[in-house]
Amino acid sequence: STLFPYTTLFRSRAKIAARRRDFDRMHAKEHQPATYLHRNTELELDVVEHEGNLLRGMGTSPGNITAKVRITRNLNEIGRVRQGEILVVNATDPGWTPVFNVISGVVIETGGRLAHASCLAREYGLPAVQLPNALRLIPDGATVTVNGLTGEIIVHDEPDTEAPEATPELVAQG
Repeated sequence: STLFPYTTLFRSRAKIAARRRDFDRMHAKEHQPATYLHRNTELELDVVEHEGNLLRGMGTSPGNITAKVRITRNLNEIGRVRQGEILVVNATDPGWTPVFNVISGVVIETGGRLAHASCLAREYGLPAVQLPNALRLIPDGATVTVNGLTGEIIVHDEPDTEAPEATPELVAQG
């Protein structure tokens, strides 16, 4: 039949479009892909333990701090971070280093004890915790306590309604 090449072409285009959409969602930190796959099945090894307002992750830099949280999904949002806030981010790289002069703690989704954010947190004396899916579990602007020794995060209240707009001056002031 003459439709076979066209059917294959349309299926291929649909697969490509779906994969681009999934990649864009992952790149924008809107979707966290499975950490582990076994025989095409996601393994739930990064399940977050929580009881009410208590979340348990892995402490990566000792210390204890209570402050407001600032969710930042990418480096373009670094200007939203204010003095003394706790940075919640998927991961950092050297471009994030200036914000460590401003923040009072950090929560990362990936990387563990040797992650860039964890190493910088130890150098700056800041508490740090790795918590899978932290960007979804911790509300932007909420007041939390981060315990970098035990890996516990306590969410104390709901977020403020006015998150700061991205302005370079906020980070530069620190």
